[in-house]
Amino acid sequence: MQNLSNSRDKNARIPSKPWFWVGLVVVVGAAVWVWISGRPERHLAQAKSLISEGEPSEALAWLDLPESTPTTADRALILRARVAVEYHELGEAVNALNRVDPHGPEAADFAYWKGRTLYEASQPLLALNWFEIASNLRPDDADSARWVACAAYDLGDRSTTVRALEIVTRLAPEDSRVWRTLGTIFLENVEYEQARPAFERSLALDRAQPQVRLELAETLVKLGDADAAIRELGLCKGRVPEGHRAELLAESLLIKGDVDGFRLAITTGLASAADHPGLLTQQATLDLAEGRPELALSHLDRAVKADPYRTQTFYQRGLTLRRLGRVADSDRDSERVLALNQNLAAMSALNDQASENPHDPQIRYRLGQLCLDLGKPEIAASWFRATLACDPKHEAARQALSKLPSATTASGRGLAR
Repeated sequence: MQNLSNSRDKNARIPSKPWFWVGLVVVVGAAVWVWISGRPERHLAQAKSLISEGEPSEALAWLDLPESTPTTADRALILRARVAVEYHELGEAVNALNRVDPHGPEAADFAYWKGRTLYEASQPLLALNWFEIASNLRPDDADSARWVACAAYDLGDRSTTVRALEIVTRLAPEDSRVWRTLGTIFLENVEYEQARPAFERSLALDRAQPQVRLELAETLVKLGDADAAIRELGLCKGRVPEGHRAELLAESLLIKGDVDGFRLAITTGLASAADHPGLLTQQATLDLAEGRPELALSHLDRAVKADPYRTQTFYQRGLTLRRLGRVADSDRDSERVLALNQNLAAMSALNDQASENPHDPQIRYRLGQLCLDLGKPEIAASWFRATLACDPKHEAARQALSKLPSATTASGRGLAR
């Protein structure tokens, strides 16, 4: 009887009304629907996670479902393009991006990866347009601005490069590399007042940059701040090329009027870098001032052999030759100084023209040639690259670039690292 009673009690607890079963079916069905409808988003999230973890190839297996779902299709296709760019499978990237709505909700990501694809295809001119679109659509994104700088740098468009890097410094102010790059560009453009704070900010963020200290010291010497330059040169001693460091140290001491220190810095520097043209020229200046023109000429001849493009060396040698009565030889050196200065003036004017005409290949080619004439192969390489970026069929630039050492042909890509 007890068992029968318990059985009745259990049955009494089971609802028998139809609405309960209908509700249960609805709840279960809704849960199943939510789970099924959420699968594309979960697959997409898993793909993103794998890419972030450095497993882009594993991510591809998770993209099929979200690509076939309208609400996730564009995002999935952009992820597929991203993976393709990382593996330099540019055809796959183009195919994926061609299926994305460029004006839809993912327009910023589309423009960014369109730019990345074109940049990898050595089309910085076309890439720059898309990077600028991405940056305008997403003005708080530092990466878009970085790639604007990369493409503009490859085109030789320094004004756009600087503007983009300045945006990055506002969006990612703790990135020491961006500040250093800005400082380097300002130093190359003889904008010392702007170079100084850029280098100082880079060092404040990362003190372990001896080369930046050397560049800052050079800037400080140009600005006449000898004490600050000497301090920076002391901090990078033994970690940068000694010839250049010693030359800047000697110049700083001369600015201070410390002739004994000037002499010691030259002697010490030449002991480590016997053929450094700057130190040899400084030694010749000292020799001439102390009445040793023959010894000065010997040092200047060595300096010219080491670097036949330094105007100061030819100027100093011209003075020395004239003192020795070799007027014709002195005049030849004076003509060389004039030619070098004319090339420097032409390069400055062409730099301005290049900024005003960011798509003109011929201006960039002429700049490359001028840089070769001035003994600046690294800068020449960047201008020949810029020529080809504007006109991939510019055969003269291609041949000129092929003759330069591969170490001189770095692109703006490093700005995005």
